[in-house]
Amino acid sequence: MIDRDALWVHAALAGGGYAHQMRWVRLLPSRALPRMKVPSPCIDVCKFNAAGHCVGCGMTKKQRKKFKRLDGKKAKRRFIGDLLAQQAKVGLKANWARVYRRRCEKKGVDCPIDRFV
Repeated sequence: MIDRDALWVHAALAGGGYAHQMRWVRLLPSRALPRMKVPSPCIDVCKFNAAGHCVGCGMTKKQRKKFKRLDGKKAKRRFIGDLLAQQAKVGLKANWARVYRRRCEKKGVDCPIDRFV
């Protein structure tokens, strides 16, 4: 059976790029990949205001550490819902949502903020 949606590439194995270390690798299209992980709300701005909130995502340093330690999709989605409420309270601009959606699309996962908006 031929999988017409898969892409086969000749890739080097880790540790070198010699011909005898090359092999064929099958890459699946993004729609075939599992849509499981919830990306971090951080959008790689990481500049903090006087109140201690990041001007990009609105998280504090303590919240960033907390998100990394969360286990499970439900806990991470709940965290993002709380973060949206916090962003509204702090007065963060809507730019974060646009950048975060783009980041989720790039990673091939469902955007968790769509459940709250």
